Amino acid sequence: MHPRHISSCAALIGMAATTMSIARLPLAIQALLRHDERADLDSPSGRRHMALRRLAARRRVMLAAVWLEHAHLWGIARYARKADWVLDSVRPEEPQRLVAWQGDGIICQLHPSARRFVELVRRLDVPKVEMADYVSDMDVPRVMPDYDACGRRVAEHFLSRGFQHFAVVHPWRTYSPPVGLLEPIAQAGRRIARLAWAERSVRRAGYGPMDRRRWLADRLLDLPRPLAVLVPDHTLAVELLDSCADAGLLVPEHVAVAALSDDDLMCELAPVPLSSIAPNYEQQAHEAARLLDRMMRGEAPEERLIRVAPRPFVTRRSSDSLAVRHPGVALALQFIRENLHRQGLWVPEVAAAAARSRRGLDRAFRQHLGRSVAEEIRRLRLEEAVELLRTTQLPVGGVADACGYGDAKQLRRALRAATGQTPGEYRRGFAEPGRSLSPPRA
Repeated sequence: MHPRHISSCAALIGMAATTMSIARLPLAIQALLRHDERADLDSPSGRRHMALRRLAARRRVMLAAVWLEHAHLWGIARYARKADWVLDSVRPEEPQRLVAWQGDGIICQLHPSARRFVELVRRLDVPKVEMADYVSDMDVPRVMPDYDACGRRVAEHFLSRGFQHFAVVHPWRTYSPPVGLLEPIAQAGRRIARLAWAERSVRRAGYGPMDRRRWLADRLLDLPRPLAVLVPDHTLAVELLDSCADAGLLVPEHVAVAALSDDDLMCELAPVPLSSIAPNYEQQAHEAARLLDRMMRGEAPEERLIRVAPRPFVTRRSSDSLAVRHPGVALALQFIRENLHRQGLWVPEVAAAAARSRRGLDRAFRQHLGRSVAEEIRRLRLEEAVELLRTTQLPVGGVADACGYGDAKQLRRALRAATGQTPGEYRRGFAEPGRSLSPPRA
């Protein structure tokens, strides 16, 4: 090859991302590299040589996924940029691309429905990290969201607001709600209704989205209210909101809804803004990329399963209601919420506003909410402070003042006790993509 073709060849290699090692580069380029080894590094040929060397040294990673959330892509791209990887991606509809692919590692998210795709990924003899657990017979390390922690936080949210009737909506008969959701509700002596429209023959001719909406509306009308519902993603949650409207049910007064979703924008744009717990897919993908990087360097993974903590629960309009039938408790909660900004909010004053004795109100709070009046004041203060840290740029002292804390020091102490983080660390977690935060304990 004539030297004047080197630049175009280098560009071609860059476009094709053929960047594993010199041995994998075309023979003509290998010859050019050897020819240029003696060149002065300040000369054009020397600079070309160094560029080709760098190109050859970069690792090539494949994203082999049956599905990916946008947050997954952000997490992988963030790590790939730092590690100077070249990324390829392949869809299940084009499994033949895997046959000739050569690279250094694979981040995958597989499902048995894409049988040939799964088999071709399995055959590739490179390090792999899986981000799903549907293909259980693949012996590879996995990085997974902690769905149990997500479910537990949702259960705590609904139980703290006095709900006694629960449901989970999903489209698959095989879906299992997170254990973290089931256990707290079972411990409270309650059961969860499972609304799975696959119980019906969804493949029946003429059975479409509007039929599903009507079916879901009918099921909701059959259940006791006020009802608290968890939905596995925001798209299904929006369909649930539509079904509530069809049935004449108010959200959140009759049906309170929370979704598992990393998409804050879609939750805000829903017909009723959706409360959500984010499984933290971006951090999951980032950790998967970090693990793959170590494996490509020859390190053996210390753990075969890594679980990534969710981001904090975000309360929006769809679940911002109380399901308390006791009139004294309802009056007391209303009074507390209206006066949270006051530093001198004491239990005797709350009891007087509810026309109850302090002891009687405490007993009613424990019966209906599972905690005392003082504990509820502290919980609501912290919940309000977290919301202001997440959604405003108020200084920490301003947040403390707006929530009835005596000063910023008291807020720091309360937040650290609940989350292990300072207000600044907590706020930065929402500003920095992919950072995992500990949710406040109820």
